[in-house]
Amino acid sequence: MSADAVAARRAYELGRARVAVTRAALVAIVVAVAVGASVARGVAVWALAPLAVLSFTGWRGGPLGRGAMRGALAGMTALVVPLAWLRPCCDAVTMAATGACCSMPSICGAAGVVLGLATSLVWPRERTPHDHALAGAGVALGALSVASARCPGLFFGEALGLALGLLAGIAASLAARTLLARLRADS
Repeated sequence: MSADAVAARRAYELGRARVAVTRAALVAIVVAVAVGASVARGVAVWALAPLAVLSFTGWRGGPLGRGAMRGALAGMTALVVPLAWLRPCCDAVTMAATGACCSMPSICGAAGVVLGLATSLVWPRERTPHDHALAGAGVALGALSVASARCPGLFFGEALGLALGLLAGIAASLAARTLLARLRADS
């Protein structure tokens, strides 16, 4: 490869990286503000997860990048779910007086499934099954990187329930979309 071709390639890759980091930084800022306002200021460091994931997938581009950005936007819904919905057995008065609260991972799992199924609304359409799977991986990475910022305010079982529910919903969406694509291709 000539020196000019190497320089052009380097400039191209640096430009892609700059765009990816800029987009990822905007999402990370929104996540940090949302988490700082709703959970606690100290957990805003969790905004680094979407920054890293979206920077890499955005630089990588293709179906993975498109899926990750859309997944991150869908994952932001986890940040606005009130903690009272994820812990319905916690009474604010009891929490303030004793600090004791119950854990209900099943509720978080159900919320995760609903959020995961909602990702089917933002899933990018791809032409090949391979690209469709890459887009699905991107959606999962993007959604989990953003939704993970919600987890420090939860108990471990609740956070695990939210993450597994989100993955289950995404897997169900992927299976349904793949089946529909095959049925359309057969007809």
